[in-house]
Amino acid sequence: MGQPRRWTDRLAELQDGGVITGFALVAPHGACEPATGPFAAEVLQGAVSPALAALVTTFYDCAPPPTAYELWGAKLLVVHQTDGCFVALSRARALGLVALNTPGGVLLASFGRGVRPAAALAAPAGAPPVGGAAAAAAGPPTPLEQRRWQRGAQRAVRLAVTAFRARGAAFADAHDRGTGAAAALTNALLAERYLPAAPLPPALAGVPGLAAAAAAKLRRRQRRVLRDLEGLLAELAVAVAGMAAALADVERELPAPCCAPCWAARLPVFHTLSLPEAAGLLRRVLAMYEQELGVKASLLASFAAAVAGGDAGGGAACGDTGALRGVLTAAVAAWLARPCIDDEAAQQLLGVLTDEMAGF
Repeated sequence: MGQPRRWTDRLAELQDGGVITGFALVAPHGACEPATGPFAAEVLQGAVSPALAALVTTFYDCAPPPTAYELWGAKLLVVHQTDGCFVALSRARALGLVALNTPGGVLLASFGRGVRPAAALAAPAGAPPVGGAAAAAAGPPTPLEQRRWQRGAQRAVRLAVTAFRARGAAFADAHDRGTGAAAALTNALLAERYLPAAPLPPALAGVPGLAAAAAAKLRRRQRRVLRDLEGLLAELAVAVAGMAAALADVERELPAPCCAPCWAARLPVFHTLSLPEAAGLLRRVLAMYEQELGVKASLLASFAAAVAGGDAGGGAACGDTGALRGVLTAAVAAWLARPCIDDEAAQQLLGVLTDEMAGF
């Protein structure tokens, strides 16, 4: 009998066939052997470079996994993530990376444009196949079945990407108008607070009821601007709801495990990404906007409490002026910063899908 076939032999065949461009196994203690293709340059005397170490750290610590990596001068966005595996792609799919956590270490495989991530992910001998036994046992679709399914999935993804960009622009527009309204409300609240101690010109000092009339006008302005902010929050909610509806349309094309063929979850919708992977990218963008909407709702509640306190004779009308100023300044800064939305990451995630659609 011949020697048992090693898992490295299978990976070498994939590399020779052009499916992958190289592979490496990074052990938990940092040693790296074997390392082929572009990974060979990342190994110095058996130890991995910082670039490779950053790729495997996610499997060995408790921190949230990164959503992007830097490797060989390219930024790789994670398009698929589980506890034991991730797949990352660069713009235009020029570089792809698969990482699989195995008992012997983290197996890394790189691949180029035109190769599906699932094809590049070759597990060592004895490891379960990607997608599980049910996926492996599913028969291939007929050309008609595949084309009919892809046509609906492609339409849903195209419409979703368009909707996400349009709704994102609407969100940004309402947010920018809200920044001005929040600053105007802050100025009105602080003006009311400083009014009692403000010196008046001699010609106005004796006018009866002047201070009370000015305070009443400032409170009316506060209530008007607060209503404007409430309307802008509603616009933000509509924009996020539009994104959620577009994602729901994509998810309706996802196969139901109980009644749909397994191949529908693994076929590329366009060039590379499967429908679950495309939906996952949209879901990450939506999560940013949903979290930001929650922040804006909390800030509006704080502004409303300050206005209500002034109307009741408290809040803006009494208490520590310095503390109120600090709270309002922080609220305006938080509104302006959009802390939960990483605009660059959101555009890159949508850009991956845009690159996928090119040529279709």
